[in-house]
Amino acid sequence: MSSKNASYVPWNEEIEVTLLNLIVSEGVHVAPRSESTKKWSTVNDLFFDQNELLPYKAAAYKKDDTRKLKDKYQKILKAAKADIDTGNRNGKTGDL
Repeated sequence: MSSKNASYVPWNEEIEVTLLNLIVSEGVHVAPRSESTKKWSTVNDLFFDQNELLPYKAAAYKKDDTRKLKDKYQKILKAAKADIDTGNRNGKTGDL
């Protein structure tokens, strides 16, 4: 299956940072519950409009289907918290 037909995003650190930047810029992480759904939908739209994700948009993007992005965000947070809780044994540098 070619990447242009992939029904999933090939996650890597660069794509994760793209997602996190969109979440922060749209304020999803601090949005009241009443605004959360709309903000996640905006992040979903913007995420798949990124140049590096356009090849995956046709197969992986679904309007208002934010579950996969929310799940990925939760996994990133869980991994970051685990790293912090263990005193940064991975030796990561820079901003969380």
